[in-house]
Amino acid sequence: MAARLASTDVWSDLRERFDATMGAYAPYENGPHLAVALSGGADSTALAILASDWAKERSGTVTGLIVDHGLRAESNEEAQLVQRRLAGLGLSARILEWRGPKPTTGIQAAARAARYQLLSDWCHHNGVLHLLAGHHADDQAETVTMRAARQSGADGLAGMSAVVEWQHCRLLRPLLAIAGDDLRAALVTAGVPWIEDPSNADLRFERARLRQSGAPSAANALPNRTRRAGVVRQRNEQRVRAALARAVHLHPFGFCEVDLAALDHETTAAALAHVVAWVGGRPYLPRPAAAQRLGTRLLDLAPGRAATLSGCEIRRRRSSLVIVREPSRHAPPQPIMPGSGFLWDLRFWVEMRANADSVDGAQVQALGKSGLDCVATGLGRDQLNGVPMAALAGLPALWRGKEVLSIPALAYQSRPHLGFSAIFRPQRKLLSSPFAVA
Repeated sequence: MAARLASTDVWSDLRERFDATMGAYAPYENGPHLAVALSGGADSTALAILASDWAKERSGTVTGLIVDHGLRAESNEEAQLVQRRLAGLGLSARILEWRGPKPTTGIQAAARAARYQLLSDWCHHNGVLHLLAGHHADDQAETVTMRAARQSGADGLAGMSAVVEWQHCRLLRPLLAIAGDDLRAALVTAGVPWIEDPSNADLRFERARLRQSGAPSAANALPNRTRRAGVVRQRNEQRVRAALARAVHLHPFGFCEVDLAALDHETTAAALAHVVAWVGGRPYLPRPAAAQRLGTRLLDLAPGRAATLSGCEIRRRRSSLVIVREPSRHAPPQPIMPGSGFLWDLRFWVEMRANADSVDGAQVQALGKSGLDCVATGLGRDQLNGVPMAALAGLPALWRGKEVLSIPALAYQSRPHLGFSAIFRPQRKLLSSPFAVA
């Protein structure tokens, strides 16, 4: 049914523009399998229809992915409704549930991180290389407006990237040049219903407030200024990536050392912003003005002294900087059971094997100085040599009450078969994929 809808006159313009954009994202494998992130809204519903028609013409397939965050009592019922509606259009969809404890603050950022993690993991486990998201021209206009208000420079004015390379797949945004009204009008003409996300009208959120006040029109979503900003961003990123490759030494404990002599004046602030976001597990870079102030301050900082930015401590050594997460910023304890895993502290992927020993009351929490004191006698001196105390204190450990059971980074465990692992894998990469102009 999806292909039949997309072949009618009302869809012809959308299909032509969609096909041209997807062509710009080539190459694809033979018989491409596309995943589509589905909210049930008009944008993702239209995207699923367009993607299905595009894939069928290339002997490919499409799978819709519906994330149930479990933040509202009716969320699962809504997810099942979206799944049934997609089935009525001849499209298959899977429901991915965000399980485990939910934070009490920063819920939108945590939900976004969890959503992308679930989507990426599904693509990885199912061998899908392309994940499509329904961000359209109105979303892009809002993004540019919000970033401009924060004075985020060329990076912000460039908006959302059309292509984002992840570890196991790539995120594509083929609707960035299409207005939301065009997508809704096409669905109305075809008689295809959609669900309105209640958060779109929730004035606690910035986008909702922006829409109520009169968001920029889709016609102005991608003006020449935004495209020029995208080109500037691409050039800046090339310089910063080269500087990071020269100057930054990464450590699997979640900190890094920066060689000041390998940085030039033009790239210091931007390079530090990338490192801080990576070490701190932040989804976004610090504001350029804040990073610039830090870069200037570091020139006058005496060896042994430290400054802070975005939850990170930047300590000056004679010819380098050591950047660690601030100890006070670590996540609260979170329970974990065999066969489960999650992104802890937005930086470490922690997991217990399904066949691991069950430990009643087991929790993941930062090692801290008290935990380090408890296990210090069982650790070799070479394991701790050169590692900042703040980095050691921030390592994820498996606790039961006041007992430290396991510290994977230090190869410590109180008994065999605990099956607890922790890998430093922050949600933002240090060397993110190059920005792509829509």
